[in-house]
Amino acid sequence: MIIKAALQQLKQSEKIAIIAHVQPDGDAVGSSLALANILETAGKNVTLYCQDKVPALLEFLHGRKKFQNSVESGAQFDLSIAVDCSDEERMGTCSAVFRAGKNTMNIDHHISNTFYADVNLVDITAAATGEIVYRIGRKLTDNIDKLTAEALYTAISTDTGSFCFRNTTAQSY
Repeated sequence: MIIKAALQQLKQSEKIAIIAHVQPDGDAVGSSLALANILETAGKNVTLYCQDKVPALLEFLHGRKKFQNSVESGAQFDLSIAVDCSDEERMGTCSAVFRAGKNTMNIDHHISNTFYADVNLVDITAAATGEIVYRIGRKLTDNIDKLTAEALYTAISTDTGSFCFRNTTAQSY
């Protein structure tokens, strides 16, 4: 995992797109929202994207309405980040947003990840992408507020089956 390279890229980028995968689950939505909160706390301009709507089950999450499903023509980003996407196709129609980034980053935990970005922050030992986003938050701002914590809890608890699946580790807690 290349967290130093990821942190450096995050620090030097101002306009950032975050893209969740199609048919988003709790890890995709929670990790994206948490990362957006962390980056906004660090003074970044962040836009969230997802081809599909946030499921009704996750409507309690603050910021869920910030997700857009298309990019404005000519939009450019210093950095486009794919969250919880094992490959570029997993972003669906929002893969165009990913390609609109001057730089690209892939934050994921799936063993099937194809390492398709400029910076690939992939940890297959993590139970959820939310665990990786938590590490980023602690190193980038060291400020995990209540809304960010709620989004991270959602990300991690959904991908661990409420901390019952075998992939649950001490890091998950």
